[in-house]
Amino acid sequence: MNTPPLLLGLALLFWGWQTGHVWIGAALGVLIELPRVIKARWSFSQSDLDRLWNLCALIFLGTMVYHFFNEGTVALNDFFVDAGRRPEALREKGRAALLWVQWFPMLGFPLVIAVAFSEEPSVDVSTFSWFYRKRRGQPGHEPTRITIAFPFLVLTLFATTASNQRTPWFYAGLCVLVAWALWSQRSRRAQALVWAVLFGAAVAGGYFGHGGLSTLQKKLEEMNVSWFSRLARGKVDTRSARTAMGSIGELKLSDRIVLRLRTDGQPPPELIREASYNRYSGVAWRNEQPGFKSVVAETNNTSWILQTNAIRRSVNVAQYLHGGNGILAVPTGVARIDNLSVPIVERNPLGALRVKEGPGLVLYDVRYDEVPTFDAPGQLEDSRELDEDEPAVAEVARQLGLHRGMKAQEAMRIVSNYFRDQFSYSSYLTKRHVATRNETVIARFFKERTGHCEYFATASALLLRKAGVPTRYAIGYSVQEGKGKKFVVRERHAHAWTLVWNDGSWHDFDTTPGSWNAIEKKNSSWLRPIKDFFSDLWFQFSKLRWGSTDFRKYLIWLPAPLIVIALVSFVWRKQWRQKKSRVDADTVARDWPGLDSEIYEVERALASRGLERRSHESWRAWHDRIDEHTADGASLRTLIALHGKYRFDPNGLSDLERSALRGNARAYVKRVKRSGRMRVSN
Repeated sequence: MNTPPLLLGLALLFWGWQTGHVWIGAALGVLIELPRVIKARWSFSQSDLDRLWNLCALIFLGTMVYHFFNEGTVALNDFFVDAGRRPEALREKGRAALLWVQWFPMLGFPLVIAVAFSEEPSVDVSTFSWFYRKRRGQPGHEPTRITIAFPFLVLTLFATTASNQRTPWFYAGLCVLVAWALWSQRSRRAQALVWAVLFGAAVAGGYFGHGGLSTLQKKLEEMNVSWFSRLARGKVDTRSARTAMGSIGELKLSDRIVLRLRTDGQPPPELIREASYNRYSGVAWRNEQPGFKSVVAETNNTSWILQTNAIRRSVNVAQYLHGGNGILAVPTGVARIDNLSVPIVERNPLGALRVKEGPGLVLYDVRYDEVPTFDAPGQLEDSRELDEDEPAVAEVARQLGLHRGMKAQEAMRIVSNYFRDQFSYSSYLTKRHVATRNETVIARFFKERTGHCEYFATASALLLRKAGVPTRYAIGYSVQEGKGKKFVVRERHAHAWTLVWNDGSWHDFDTTPGSWNAIEKKNSSWLRPIKDFFSDLWFQFSKLRWGSTDFRKYLIWLPAPLIVIALVSFVWRKQWRQKKSRVDADTVARDWPGLDSEIYEVERALASRGLERRSHESWRAWHDRIDEHTADGASLRTLIALHGKYRFDPNGLSDLERSALRGNARAYVKRVKRSGRMRVSN
C-alpha cells in the first residue's frame, strides 16, 4: 500500500460511522491495516487476481440487482411507460441507488485486501478489463501496473457521501481525510503555508457550494410538476377526493395497465370500486366516516370474509400495491376475498378495503354478487341537500319532478333519462365550464350539458338527494377492454359514478354516457403496444418476485450461488505459498535452458565416488577442488565449459558441440564407473 499509515483504516471507520455500519467499518479498517504489522505475504498469480476481480464484479452486479428490484415501491417500467409516475419512480430508484452506492467499499474489498497481503503491491491494468486480458502476450503489448490503495480510498469516500448526512461532522471528517491523503502526495517544492491556504480555500468553496446545491435541491423537490400529476391518478385518499370539475383543458390519463382481471368465462364486473364519499363541498367529496377497522382473516390467513350472503360470481384481480400498502379494487357487492396473502386488511364504513404491509403485487379472488354490501347503511349525511351551495340542483330537480317520497327506482329512471337524452361526454373543457361569481361548476354543467364522469356522478348524487334518496360518490375503474377470460384495466379507465341506497343496500348508478370509453380510446397513444409489452414483462417478473411461491426469494438471491461458486473456484485452484526469507534452490522447480545437459550425469557419477558438488559451489570451483582426485581433469573442464555455454549463451550450442557434450559426458561416466571408489576430505 502506498497510502499513509492508518489512512485507509480510518476512512473505512468513517464510512461505517456515516452509513450506520460502524462495526463493519471498524472490522474492515483493522483488516486493511494488518499488512503493516504482519510481514508474511502470499503469492498471487495474475489469474488469481483476475478471478478475484471477477468475484468483485459479480458482487457488484448482484447487489445492484438486489437493491433495484428489492428496494423501492415503484416499478422500473413505470419510468418508460407511464409519464405520470416518472417523478415517483425516479425518487424510489434514486433511494435504491444511494443504498447500493453505500456498499461500494464492500464490493472492492476482496481484491484490495488480497493485494495488500500480496508479494506484489501493484496490479496489472488488464485485471480490470476482459478485453485487455486477451491482449496479454501479444506482440507490442506492454503491461501497465498500478497501485489500487488510493483509488479504493476515493471509492470509500464516495460511498460515504451517499449516506446523505447533513451534520457538520460529515464535512469536517471528509475534509480531514482528503487533506491527509493530499498532504502525503504534495510536491516537496510547495511551501506548507501556501498549500494549507489553497486547501482551506477549496474547503470553504466546497462548503458554501454544497449549501447552494442543497437549496436548489429543496426548490426542485417543492416544485409542483402539474404536467405530470394531470396524467396520472395518485394514491387513493379515502378521506377526500378532489375532482377536476372546473378545470380548463383536456383531462387525459395514460394507457398504463393498473389492473388485470381473469374470470371463469363469465362477464367481468362493469365497475371496480376503490372508495366512496358522502359529503360534497365545492369541487371535492369527503368521507365523514374515515375510520378503518380490521377484518379478521380465516385460519388459512389468506381468506377474508366480509359478509355471509350467497354468492355466485367470482373474478381474479391482479393489482400492484406501492410500498405494500394500498386500497383494494373490488366490485360492489363483494362478500369474500381468497388467496390474498397479506397480514392486515381493514375496511371503513363507506366500503373501502385497505391493505397494509403486503407484497408489491397481489393476485386475489373476489367473490361477489348483487347482494347487500358491507358498507354502512344510508345515514343523514348521505341525504344532505345543498340548496344554499347548489341552488341550480333544486331548479333542475323541480323541472324533472323530483320530490321527497317518490320511489328510488322512479327517481333513478328520471335522472338516467335526463342525462342520456340531453347531455354528452367530453374530456375537454373550455372557459364556459369555469365557475363564475354567481354560478357554481355544477350550474355551468347543467347549462353547457357536457362534461366528464365526475360531473355526471356528482350531479346525479345531488339530484337524487332532492328525491330523498341517499347517495354517495364512488371512484374506481370501468372494465372496458378484454375478451374471453382475460381483461385489463388502464389508467384512462378511471371512472366516477354514484352509489344509490335502494331496497336496503347500495347499488351502482352510472349516468355517464356510454360513449366515454370510445372517446378516451381515440386519445390512446400509438406507443400503447410497446408500453403493453414492457408492462407484461414486468408483470410476469413481478409474479415471480411477489407471488405466493418462493420464486421471488430465489430470483433476488440468484447472484448468491454464483458468488459462492466463484469464491470456491478461486480458493480451490489457488496454490497458496507463504513467502520465505530464503528459498532453497533445490526445492524450487525452475524452467531454464540446459536442464537436459549430460553434465548432471557426470555430477551424479562423481558423487557416487565421494566427490559431491556442494550446494554453494559453482561448477568451476567444484572442478578445482576435486581435480587432483580425478584421472582426467582436462576432459571434465571441457565438459563444464560446454555446459556453461549451453546454459547461459543465448545462441546455445551448435549441433556438433551438442553431440560432443553428450558423447564425451557419457564416455566420462563410463570411465568413472570403472575406476575405484574415491574419498575427498572437506
